[in-house]
Amino acid sequence: MPTTRAMSSSQPDLSTNNDESATCSIPPSDISNETKFFFESLITRLEGKIERLEAKVSERDNRILDLESKSSDMDKRNDDQSQRIRALESKVIKLVQQNVELHDKLRDANDRIDYNTVCIDDNQQYQRKENLRIEGIPVTSDETNESLTTTVIKTFNDFGAKLNKSDIYRLHRSGRAHK
Repeated sequence: MPTTRAMSSSQPDLSTNNDESATCSIPPSDISNETKFFFESLITRLEGKIERLEAKVSERDNRILDLESKSSDMDKRNDDQSQRIRALESKVIKLVQQNVELHDKLRDANDRIDYNTVCIDDNQQYQRKENLRIEGIPVTSDETNESLTTTVIKTFNDFGAKLNKSDIYRLHRSGRAHK
């Protein structure tokens, strides 16, 4: 049993029958023109899509190249920074070693200072072994070094100590002068 379809002007109508042979109600010259138009239209649309796809691929290729360039630049900067960090780490290690050495030297110097301070104090104490500090001798308004020497000798002699002027090397009041 044959099937028929309504024909449109842009598509050819192909009919099939039971014997599986195709028949066409459009003349062969029209089929080739319509087929040619169909395929040309299809090709034009496909070419447009291909051009748009190629443009997108080209754009993405450019983006990939740009990203690869940026990645390469970042790798170079990262390498530079890594070298700088290694150089700084080396400097820090040297500075830490110097700091340890300086702390050792400072500790040694402080130990020598402490020792020398004790030695100086001992020497000063030894030098003052013959010094005598006397308190409670009243200050007079017309006091001179000679009158003070006489007062000290008299005070010692009053307490029973025999003191002569030749026993005194130097005599002076300590502290602020009283007025």
